[in-house]
Amino acid sequence: MKSNCFIHSPLLALTVFLLLLPGPLCADLTSFSSSSYQDDTLHKLTIFVIPSNRPLDWSSPASLHKTTKKSWISTVTKKHKYSLGHLFVQIESPLLDEPVLTGMSSVSNLEKLKLYLVEKVGLGIMGATMKGALDSREKLEEVISHTLSSEGRIAFLTFLINKEAVNRVIAFLQTYRDGTGNGPPPSHFYGGAFWPGFDGEGSGCSAFGMALVDACGIDVSRPEWFMRVNIPGELVGGRYNNNKRVKNSLVESYKSWHNGEGELNKDYFKIEMYDPCLIYKWITKRYNERISVTDKSDILTTESEQYLMAVEMGETPDLFAPKHYSSEETTLSSRIGPIRGVCIDARQIPVPHTKPLFTRRKKPSAFIDIFKKELECGKLFPRRKTAK
Repeated sequence: MKSNCFIHSPLLALTVFLLLLPGPLCADLTSFSSSSYQDDTLHKLTIFVIPSNRPLDWSSPASLHKTTKKSWISTVTKKHKYSLGHLFVQIESPLLDEPVLTGMSSVSNLEKLKLYLVEKVGLGIMGATMKGALDSREKLEEVISHTLSSEGRIAFLTFLINKEAVNRVIAFLQTYRDGTGNGPPPSHFYGGAFWPGFDGEGSGCSAFGMALVDACGIDVSRPEWFMRVNIPGELVGGRYNNNKRVKNSLVESYKSWHNGEGELNKDYFKIEMYDPCLIYKWITKRYNERISVTDKSDILTTESEQYLMAVEMGETPDLFAPKHYSSEETTLSSRIGPIRGVCIDARQIPVPHTKPLFTRRKKPSAFIDIFKKELECGKLFPRRKTAK
């Protein structure tokens, strides 16, 4: 940042639309082969959350633009700083040869630039389809280590789950990563309008983690975790709205979201996103309270008795110590410094055996409709091999 001219560069306007993920990360995923050890005592699904470098204000299109720009400026010269936050997952189970650490990212920031500066999709980039890839274990471990060493913010939410639940998570990951053989796998597509629990859809970073939790039968419909806004039709352009070209000044002039009256996908476009910042705030609030929760209104499910406890990796050996892996690989929590978070015992939550892992989308979305049309016509990028 050398001058005020740089700060006021038009390129900064694109950052209000960047989805809740950083730039490219290498696609990699450990194998899901089963080990010989079969134990139902310790299966864990952990969500790691890194908030945006600066708070984001979702109260209006203009305020989101302003706060996102500030967050982006603060990260320009910093390594592994997420201007809009990031969320990724770790699965630990005796049913795996080694723990799985992965997440979902967009492949190229240049693609975002093209959508915003060339096609001028405006706020349509919040739901636009981009190239996606699964994060590598090595990259995420580097991210965590750097975040801790630079006094960055990171928190975790661990669910203790049963054997049936972890089997569903593994099956979900396999299909999401590899697909069904009918076209490119979902892991090749990234976007804010996707829900990976719907047939053939990709994901953003936060939705990817929440979909794995949902696959266990755990309720993820907490309003404290996501934002739901109606984008005014005038602020959506490009392929998503008759090739309209949206100017930055128009976005900056809007002081409120659409009220939802009128025709969906014409007068307004609905977007729902899990926000890493909101999830981070929820975790840190629960951690700071340091309470044991038995009130079902404050737990993630109404099924059975649960408890939520504040824990810190490195201080709870019985809960986080590596156990029973067939390889010499240890769990991430045994190799990193303390990270504050909360743990929820979800082992008694019944697994939804009758519910398919992937279901058909029922509510219409202009973003998904365009995605499917482009996929059928072969306009989207070709199938790529998953990185080894």
